[in-house]
Parts: sequence; C-alpha cells; structure tokens
Amino acid sequence: MRRRGFTLIELLVVIAIIAVLIALLLPAVQAAREAARRAQCINNLKQIGLAMHNYHQTNDAFPSGELWDQRVSAARTFWTAFILPYLELGTLGNAYNYSMSLNTAISGGAAFGPTNATVTQASISTYLCPDDTGGTMARGTYFWARSNYVAAYSPDGLMIEKNVPFTYDTTCNGAVNPATRQALFNFNVTRGLRDITDGSSNTVACSEVIHGPTNTNDGRGTAWYDWGVQYTHHRPPNTPIPDMVYPNTYCVNTKLKAPCAATGVTWCQQDYAARSYHSGGVNVLMADGSTRFAKDSINLLTWQALASINAGEVVSADAY
Repeated sequence: MRRRGFTLIELLVVIAIIAVLIALLLPAVQAAREAARRAQCINNLKQIGLAMHNYHQTNDAFPSGELWDQRVSAARTFWTAFILPYLELGTLGNAYNYSMSLNTAISGGAAFGPTNATVTQASISTYLCPDDTGGTMARGTYFWARSNYVAAYSPDGLMIEKNVPFTYDTTCNGAVNPATRQALFNFNVTRGLRDITDGSSNTVACSEVIHGPTNTNDGRGTAWYDWGVQYTHHRPPNTPIPDMVYPNTYCVNTKLKAPCAATGVTWCQQDYAARSYHSGGVNVLMADGSTRFAKDSINLLTWQALASINAGEVVSADAY
C-alpha cells in the first residue's frame, strides 16, 4: 500500500502560514503586555495619590518634597519616606530615623553611610514602574533603591524654587532659577489643597522618570536621594534635550530615552524631565488623586501650566 506524505510545496505553504500567524499575533501579545504594565504603573500612582491624601487628612497638608534640617547637613527627609505608613508600609516607616535620613549625621559635612539602610535599600514595588528595570544607585560602598515616581518641583525652571530659605548653601537660593511659578512640592516648603487655587484636578503632583543605570551614582529616579525624588516641567515629557546633571560623574548616558548632560554649574542647578518607556507619553498623578496620560506632543505651555498651583491658568482636559 502506497503512503502519502506532504510535498515540499505543501510543507513550505504551511510554514509560511504559521509564520504569518506568528507575525500577526506577536504585536498583539506585546501590546497586551504593555497595556498590563501601563495599568500597573497607573495603579502605583493611584496608591501614591491615596497615601498623599491620607497624609493630608492627618496633617492638613501634603508632605514636603524634602525637609532639610540645615543645621545638620545629613538630616533630610523626603516625601517618599513621609507617606510610607499610608502605603501600608508602617514597618518600614517605623524603621526610618527621620532625624538622620540617608546619611550618617556629621556636623559640618555629609558622610554617606549605612543610616536607614533597612529602608533605603528596600525595593518598594509601589515605587517602581514595571516598564523599567529596578536596580540601585551606588555611592561608594553604599547604595539606595531606585524609583520611577517623582514629585513636581517646578513648572518652568530648575529644581530649587526661588525664595525658598536654603541657608545651607547660599548658591541655591534661587538667584539662578528662571522659574516664575510654584509647583506643589519643593525643598523646605509644605503646601495643601488650600494652596492649589488653580484647582487640584488641573494640577500635576507627580509623574514618572526613567531612573539612572543600576549600580551607578546617576541620581535620577532614586527614592531616597535629593534629586532622585523630583522632576520639573521645564521641558516636555520624554524630551530629546538631555537632563541637566551635576557633577559630570553623575551623568550616565546608557539608557534609552534618558539622555543627560553635565551642564549644571552647581549641585542645585539640575533639571530632570518626566520620562517613561510607555509609548507616546507619561502617566501623571493629579493633585486630586486622579491619574492622566500626558502625551509627548503636549504643548509646552500647557505642560508647564499643569504643574503650576496658583498662577490662574485655565487648562482644558482635551489639551493633553
């Protein structure tokens, strides 16, 4: 009895059909995975927003971007630490020494050491976007966990706000800051809903950054470091213009969509933009606790107005 098999042409046709099906399915699978990662990122921001509002309910104000006891250079506390108990991370919050922060307190100078390592080396999933890689920021023999969520420090200038009393370093008192408007967060200032006269639903509180490469001292996107917890609206989301970083050893250009340049004149003249690996834009947390998606193509003036708390701008919801 003669047995039939596939001819070479039939086999090639079947292989071609399978290849076409795979080519059609792969983008759909990748899109579904990206949608899931973006949804998780949005959920993280919502959790942060809820924690900030619970903090506000308790303290009648949002947490400060950073409180710095300028009598002791090491005594710094960031918004990321203030909201730990409200993220159901009370154990970490209780382990945090708020009088010393990330350094060992030494009068007259900052010595980076193991203080608060239990907290600062903990990888907190709520602070990480699944589209980025996690990792750490290294400083000598010590390191801190990375983060992808940052607080808005300036609508249209550098990170140190004008007229903020910053006596520890007189070069950082705002003389070089071109900002003309206030954001919700900054150094040594505490603001609440009463201060957002532009409307909490029209004001951005937090957004995303692509953090610096792991095991480097690139401070961008670090949950327990001065510059790692903030960004500005000076440039639009995912701008090709490099972030201003100081000093030059802190600028590491090895990650896609996260360019930097050592263009800061002093450590307070730095400027980081909102960045993400989401296609076409970044997620933002509004001051009312809601989340939005800001497109890369957003008008710069609109983007800056969204970070302003009291300049009287009117921003339409369809503008971004």
